[in-house]
Amino acid sequence: MINILKKEPFGRQRIDKVRLSDAKAWLIKLQKMDGRGCSSIHSIRGVLRPAFQMAVDDDLIRKIRSVLRWHRWSPMT
Repeated sequence: MINILKKEPFGRQRIDKVRLSDAKAWLIKLQKMDGRGCSSIHSIRGVLRPAFQMAVDDDLIRKIRSVLRWHRWSPMT
C-alpha cells in the first residue's frame, strides 16, 4: 500500500488539498489503467477512508456528507 502511494502523485498530496473527486479518480485509475484487482482497491480504500476520517476528526479537512458516504462508493460500479 505504501509503495503504491509513493509512486503516485496522489500519494504525495497533502491530505487537506485532496478532494473527494481526486480520490475517486485515483482509485478508478488504479483499476482501469494499472490493472489493480478488486481486493487491492478494497484494501487501499480500507486504509484511505480512516485516514480521511481522522483528518476530519482533527479538523484538518472539512466534514462533507459525501466523504462520510465514501465507504459505500466503489470504482467497480
